[in-house]
Amino acid sequence: MVENIPEELLCSSDKSAPIALTSAITSNIQEDNISQTAAQPPKITIYCKAEYRPKIIDKPYPVPGKTPNPNDGDRRYLLFTKEAFETLLVCIEWGKLTEENEVEQGGVLLGTVEQYKNEIYSFVEDILLADTRGKSASVEFKPEMWADMQSRLANINKERNSADKLFITGWFHTHPKSIPVFMSGTDIKTQQLNFWQNWQASLVLNPHMQEYRTFFGEEAMEGKVVIIDF
Repeated sequence: MVENIPEELLCSSDKSAPIALTSAITSNIQEDNISQTAAQPPKITIYCKAEYRPKIIDKPYPVPGKTPNPNDGDRRYLLFTKEAFETLLVCIEWGKLTEENEVEQGGVLLGTVEQYKNEIYSFVEDILLADTRGKSASVEFKPEMWADMQSRLANINKERNSADKLFITGWFHTHPKSIPVFMSGTDIKTQQLNFWQNWQASLVLNPHMQEYRTFFGEEAMEGKVVIIDF
């Protein structure tokens, strides 16, 4: 159990929300090969002192295009700064096949969130790649990895004023080689457990096929990734 965590490190408003990230490909072909350990990672409980809420805005952002599958007008946008997106691509060695990225990798998204009516705008200003030990079809974030990312985020926010602090707004992970970009059953369970609110994002990328998709909240509603200057 980790206690006394600054509120900017929190990614859920649940006062006893277990923070544990895992990803495993659970297609019919590979499901039998997923280990019990990968499917049930150790849990870290963080007691939240504050509840993060998106900032409510009075007009929509002029985002080009619409999200793939809006539900009753709900739309979700994951908006990266160019610098943050480039950092992410470098970290996962986009377009290359290396020893590090031939297994799943993952980390967290840092930024803020704004909301106009049913539209969610998640702004990503930075990312943290976890020092994971992934497999070809799974990755697990262990407690010490989570603690390391918390420490790194705290250091980032020390250099920012209080109005510009970054928060953990979602997570990302890769599907290597020929694995499609989608939310596996385990991914959805992880999302429902740790990033269940409608503004919390999951970003899935394949650095070899050079594809990515984003999904929001416990229902994994598909959103749109946009690279912007702001």
